Amino acid sequence: MTITRLTAFLLFALVAVYPVRPDTPESAKPLFTAPFEYENNRIRLTVEIAGVPLVMLLDSGASTTVLFSNMQKAMANLPTQGNKTVLFPALDERLPARKLMAVKATLNGNEFTLSDLVLLDDKADLRARLLLRYDGILGQEFFRKFTIAVDPAAKTLTLYPPGTDLRHLYRNEYPLYLQDNAPHIRFRSKMPWEKNPSMKEMLVDTGYPGAIVFWDSTHYRKAAKLTPGAYSNNAAIVGRASFMFGRLRFLRTPIYLGSHPPQQVGKRDGLIGAGILNRFSYAIDLAGERMWMLAYSEGGDYSRNIDGTFYPPNDDAFVFSDFAQKLSTGPKTTTRVN
Repeated sequence: MTITRLTAFLLFALVAVYPVRPDTPESAKPLFTAPFEYENNRIRLTVEIAGVPLVMLLDSGASTTVLFSNMQKAMANLPTQGNKTVLFPALDERLPARKLMAVKATLNGNEFTLSDLVLLDDKADLRARLLLRYDGILGQEFFRKFTIAVDPAAKTLTLYPPGTDLRHLYRNEYPLYLQDNAPHIRFRSKMPWEKNPSMKEMLVDTGYPGAIVFWDSTHYRKAAKLTPGAYSNNAAIVGRASFMFGRLRFLRTPIYLGSHPPQQVGKRDGLIGAGILNRFSYAIDLAGERMWMLAYSEGGDYSRNIDGTFYPPNDDAFVFSDFAQKLSTGPKTTTRVN
């Protein structure tokens, strides 16, 4: 093996998924378990704050825990620490909010503290603008408080102390890479616009209902070469791709490639959303910077198919592409302008 090949092999070994070791000791006892519901692929939890039951979206991609403006009256008596603005990548804009003092919250009868909580201004009608049926978003602060195991079949969260080792419960373990406290995962795959497989660093985003999003300009440029109309319309691209992830092969799965990344996207290639994560039993440990996954076997008691729905994360114009390799054949392309 040449030095170049050896270097490439060692680099891949450092970043690739590694199998769980069978001799891992048992983990600590879980703190508690909480039921959840799915809505449009996303996890809904009922959390009580100030005696008020709230329907919250569990969102590993959200830097801040947010209460929407419909909660202004119910939370009027909570003390505040001043004003701030909150960035929402789906709108690519900042919205006014009030920073609340630390509050006690209850999930399935178990109490915990939320210290990073904001209440959106009543003029920032985000709930209506995004057609959300939640009272708020439970963000990365919640993931820092616990090691969180998600069981899609049972529709339960099992919460452990942060840093708990759960490798004995899962098949694969991945290191997590934190950018601005947000969890990112690296995996190797080949997309239709690539000649060879490449390593990709993606945000693990339980709050995005779709499958996978690319914001990296290199991926966009390559995909645009197979997509007539993308450059001329300055448009995003949607299409379908087959790829490997977590030892599962996803076939003809919806893909979105943005022409302009939203603010604070960082250096990542894009994100992995709930449309893919829901095919696994998985656990996220931000304190230990690791993630575990166990794929549900086909034909088992639980199967959550990719339904073919596209979820553009931004309200922008896009073109649809079949990523045809021979442009002379005239691939079918349609344009949508909002």
